[in-house]
Amino acid sequence: MSVQRVAMLSVHTSPLAQPGAGDGGGMNVYVRSLASNLARAGVACDVLTRADHAEQPPVAEVEPGFRVVHLAAGPIAPVPKSALPELVDPFVDAALDFLAAEHEPPDVLHANYWISGAVGHKLKHELDLPLVATFHTLDRVKAEAGVGDIDVTSWYGLLAPRPTPQPVLDAIFTVTAEVLKSTALQEKLDAQGLAVKIEAPDVFAERIRRDCPDLAPDAFISLAELAKFRTLYVEELLLAENGELTELDRQVAESIATHETLAENTDEEFEEQWTLAERLSDHLASFGGSWTFIILFGVVLVLFVELGQISPPIGINLFVIQSIWDGKLSEVILGTIPFHLTMFVVLALVILWPDLAMWLPQHMSR
Repeated sequence: MSVQRVAMLSVHTSPLAQPGAGDGGGMNVYVRSLASNLARAGVACDVLTRADHAEQPPVAEVEPGFRVVHLAAGPIAPVPKSALPELVDPFVDAALDFLAAEHEPPDVLHANYWISGAVGHKLKHELDLPLVATFHTLDRVKAEAGVGDIDVTSWYGLLAPRPTPQPVLDAIFTVTAEVLKSTALQEKLDAQGLAVKIEAPDVFAERIRRDCPDLAPDAFISLAELAKFRTLYVEELLLAENGELTELDRQVAESIATHETLAENTDEEFEEQWTLAERLSDHLASFGGSWTFIILFGVVLVLFVELGQISPPIGINLFVIQSIWDGKLSEVILGTIPFHLTMFVVLALVILWPDLAMWLPQHMSR
């Protein structure tokens, strides 16, 4: 299946928006550049975004094969990101209406940012199309509206060797807290809608001791237990913020604790529709670039060379040497071992680094 048309989703910001203004940023530049390059490569791209100004045209042709579609979903005005989850369904309905009116349906959906991923997930099942999602911010997971204004993205901690004196640990925490509270850094965090919650090591240690009161101050804790207490700690933090825990909140806590990404392999359903030829070509491509293939190729090559060494016209020389030298054939063969070892080394080097085969000719031609 060749992709001829892509429907890109960029719900919260348009690729035509000025970077640095409102929600415009690096993602705008990325989406516009990607769509432009795909269009020039012969893949038509429609970028579906939310209309937030009355003067925006319904469809803006940026260049041949690249259009920006402004869909009416919610108020025709800028809205904060926290209000976007409520506009997912209206955006899906508007997107379905637009795509149904098109003569050529898209071959694939490409969602940019998590809110576009929520839209793409619904469209994927409605239209039975493969979905590719790019999250851009690299967040582990985004909380839904129940999390309020806080986006819990990841767990970060500073580790020090076990014998580190307590005053040194206290100094590290104090300096880190002061840096995170600096005006310059706070302005950058506020501009990105980020909030950092700082906790001293003793706070997390106390959370562990609540369940393990007999744990000695110098005791060790396994990574599995550490992940469990991280999950509990984050769940309690979310519960304090929201008053209740949703299933997504629990997934957020577990993801942060184990440093896993909550994502679905979007290729699985697409691969189920592959033909036999596509499956074989995929396996052949995987095998051809693997170490297994390189090693097998080297072994077969060495076997062919060795067969040449013991068969005419090269192998016959061993018997000729035996006829003019007072010795056994086995001694003649043993005498060729250094040559064979050198040959094996050279073959291995050329197999691992093929450019070496042209190094000497290029060097001599200079």
